[in-house]
Amino acid sequence: MSRPRLDNSERRVPTFQAPAPAASVNMSLSGNGSLSARIAPASGDRSSPPPDVDALRIALSKQTQPTADEITTYFSTRYVEVLILNLRGDLKLNDLIALANTDNRNDVLDHPGFRACIKLDLSHSSFGSFKKCYDAVLHPTTNKPLNVVAKQTIYTNTDNRVTVHPSRDQGIRLANELVCLAWAKALGRLVDDYIRQVVQKKAEGWKPRVARPAVHFVSAALAISQGQERAAAIYMVEEKIGGVFHKFINNASAKISDSLPSYLQEVALFLAFSQHAQYHLTNKQVFVSDFQGGYENAESDVILLTDPQIMTSPDLGRIFAEGNVRKSFQAFPEQHECNVFCEDFELKPLTGK
Repeated sequence: MSRPRLDNSERRVPTFQAPAPAASVNMSLSGNGSLSARIAPASGDRSSPPPDVDALRIALSKQTQPTADEITTYFSTRYVEVLILNLRGDLKLNDLIALANTDNRNDVLDHPGFRACIKLDLSHSSFGSFKKCYDAVLHPTTNKPLNVVAKQTIYTNTDNRVTVHPSRDQGIRLANELVCLAWAKALGRLVDDYIRQVVQKKAEGWKPRVARPAVHFVSAALAISQGQERAAAIYMVEEKIGGVFHKFINNASAKISDSLPSYLQEVALFLAFSQHAQYHLTNKQVFVSDFQGGYENAESDVILLTDPQIMTSPDLGRIFAEGNVRKSFQAFPEQHECNVFCEDFELKPLTGK
């Protein structure tokens, strides 16, 4: 099954039209300059009988001022015209190494981008440790709309209220999130290449004892509002994970989550193996952690992952995001437990245990 992607082919600005009403409305300026309307009955309409006076009385008695809860639905949807800058999907580790030695070390986004419209469902939002997430629909100016998730970083202010970061901080933090995602994808490709090399050395027809699961990080982009406001609203847009959300391995430990259902154990084992491979192939400098996500949708066998953390050797300094936990990296050799993937793909144990 093909995975949805944020396409950046040529587009036109969409026009959203409301359905035609049952009665035609002719808007015009009256003689005194006010806007007036003449509503003509739709063809086939019949005259209504006089209302039931008791029912009318009840209806009239309910015409109090609307409550805030009653009008919430009017404001629960917001359309935002945005510039979409896709995360480059083809970057390998050597590309990121080369990019790090340029003036554009964090330039992991496609330019010049394309314009689109995001429909945000403000009534369906959720909070993580560092982000607020909205269900959303991305309306490109060509191609069909995509169900996505729009994210913004958050903090707790002095009044103990969870607050979205202002635009400048938002841009910096979300750009850093996309850099982490780019490195996670590239380190995943490093494991892919390693697996291919091992398989090529095996006897013809060799297969690992456990089939490798289909695991990918989500496609993502930076979305910058294009309205007249001085401070642009900025979002990180990701393809939506349709299945149940699970944490496979968190960034506080190399241990696999003990709450995973049995049918996801092999996925978690493969992710633990990938950490071992990355640690080994980079000479103990870096690996990906905080693996979380779920099935692409109810019919798919593809696992989509989101919000990775890049764990690095403490001697490199404070780099990447706040989830790069020094103690977790240092404890990794002792905490990691080799599994069937480590054995089949010829990784040596990290300790003598």
